[in-house]
Amino acid sequence: MQVLQAELQFNICELNTSHIPNEQISDFEAKVEEKISSSLSYSSQFLGYHLQEVINCCGDRERASLHVPLQTFVYRQMLYWLETLSLLQRVDRAPVCLTAIKKILKEEESQELITDTLNLIRYGRSVIEQATPHLYLSAVVFLPANSKLRERIEQHQNQIARVMTGLADTWPAMEGIMFCKDIIESVAFSLDGQRVVSGSRDKTIRIWNADTGQLVSGPFEGHEDWVS
Repeated sequence: MQVLQAELQFNICELNTSHIPNEQISDFEAKVEEKISSSLSYSSQFLGYHLQEVINCCGDRERASLHVPLQTFVYRQMLYWLETLSLLQRVDRAPVCLTAIKKILKEEESQELITDTLNLIRYGRSVIEQATPHLYLSAVVFLPANSKLRERIEQHQNQIARVMTGLADTWPAMEGIMFCKDIIESVAFSLDGQRVVSGSRDKTIRIWNADTGQLVSGPFEGHEDWVS
């Protein structure tokens, strides 16, 4: 947490354009290596796993000691952290971390901010991953009007673009779409709820990230008929 508090910042890699994808920036990898320290890279990617260890192995006193630094993180640095994960091409690490934080911080505002950020990842992930500046320029612009995250951003950023008409009031009930080439005949969740396994008419099995809809593994072939 100390590394995150000390090093996370807006536009950490000093990207000077939002008009081209990350992969087309000539010195993108060099900027990431220069600006994001190895300790920040590790902390950003694996905070969630360490928090889960605290939840599983430590008592109330240890969890309580994390409340203040985690609240600071959620209220002030969460978008900067998501920006860093985008630059590291590891946005897929975010849901594990946010879910762990949600188990520790129980007050309503923290819960709402984390839920909004999880939804932001679900609906805006492709934009965030392809061009990091569009986390701020596009993804957060379309946050629902009544979202706690939008409210907090508008309190601290006066220059956020505004959608004049058609902005949703709340998040849609559908949490995400998993894209498969053929009809899915069966699904099953892992015991921890982190993975979804699907069986398709194309005789394949796929494993998906339940939070983001990203394909984790597969397709696995070998079946002679529909997987049901």
